[in-house]
Amino acid sequence: MLKEELPIMNIIREAENNDISRIIEIMTQQINNTILEKTIYGAKGIDKYLIDNLNKKEEYQEKINMVYEIDGLVVGYVELLLESENLFINYIVIDKRYTGKGIGKELLNSAIDKCSLNRKFKYIFIDVFNKNIRAKEWYKKIGFKEVSRTKWIEINIQSNYKFTDYDNIKITNYEKAKKQHDELGFAIYFIEDNKKIYKIGFINEILKLYDYSIIDNDKLIAFIKREFNYKKVWGAFNNYLGKCESNLIDELIRMRISYRDYLKYT
Repeated sequence: MLKEELPIMNIIREAENNDISRIIEIMTQQINNTILEKTIYGAKGIDKYLIDNLNKKEEYQEKINMVYEIDGLVVGYVELLLESENLFINYIVIDKRYTGKGIGKELLNSAIDKCSLNRKFKYIFIDVFNKNIRAKEWYKKIGFKEVSRTKWIEINIQSNYKFTDYDNIKITNYEKAKKQHDELGFAIYFIEDNKKIYKIGFINEILKLYDYSIIDNDKLIAFIKREFNYKKVWGAFNNYLGKCESNLIDELIRMRISYRDYLKYT
């Protein structure tokens, strides 16, 4: 008598703490390291951060974290953020061994359906890199339209300014940000110069500039170089780069579809 084969169990469910290591593994597998190192999923403490925040709900917004499981193995992950009347697809990744099987579509539909049970939203947004041809074309196929582009650029910042302690610059949130940076590997610092606040971020030792005007501010660059250790500098800008040397990593395309149109396509 032939041994009867057991049915394959496919489950879509909310992510749990025990899934974290597998989620990070899929993220690392599917996202190019040049990009990954610039996101929180490249931070040294991402596992602790995800465990602490998996079920955390913030005021006026809601996160949905779901996984696709086949016979006990997590093969897909989606993270949605519902804010006001907009739904943002933060991440959707599928283990490369299971791509092309409709898992991504099924997982995304389930997560969006779950969001729609308790909250109303008008638009769904997704950010996809221009070089990710397959994903970009898939979103276009189901009706997403491009609304904007942002360039991810590595920057070589230089300054000849001789910084002194008499210059009126300070980090307004240093202790709190430094503690998070040490524990989790990422943080946002706010720098005040002549009553203007500048925002910079870190993923491990990679510095992100949020304001391109910093590039041409010799005094501020000198302060940053004195206060922080970093290996790379980058920013997400639309066009202006000032006088610095730069290298385009990729373009991040923001796409949008109305919830009503999404239902028609799916």
